[in-house]
Amino acid sequence: MAGVLVACGFGNLNHRNDMVERGERATGAVLEQHGRQSLVSVHFTTRSGAEVTTWVGHSIWDAPSVGEEIDVIYDRADPIGSAYVAGDEPGLLSPILFLGGGPVLALAYAWWLRRSWNRLRSGAESWRGRHPVPRLGAAR
Repeated sequence: MAGVLVACGFGNLNHRNDMVERGERATGAVLEQHGRQSLVSVHFTTRSGAEVTTWVGHSIWDAPSVGEEIDVIYDRADPIGSAYVAGDEPGLLSPILFLGGGPVLALAYAWWLRRSWNRLRSGAESWRGRHPVPRLGAAR
């Protein structure tokens, strides 16, 4: 589990760094909203002239309405899969939480294993020193 958290942290950090290096801005128009979730369909034109329509997430407190023009930040290598509303692009919080949470989880699990091992070992040591229990019906 700790390894998965650390791998997710490095993946998020890599994605954020890609967006910082290759991210470009465009102005897009909101085509539709997706129910209660914070997703909107946005149509924009990339710098190379490609027309792109994709779903992007937005902050709940600043929901754009249909027909509104918004700033979009996209990765020029993958404009459909890596598009964000300006201001909601990936930050450093999730990589820090994943990269910090993995080792903390590993240390907590190692502490629990050591505590359990010591308890089992001390129970086995005290059992070794006892005399065997006499059988039922045997003379004392």
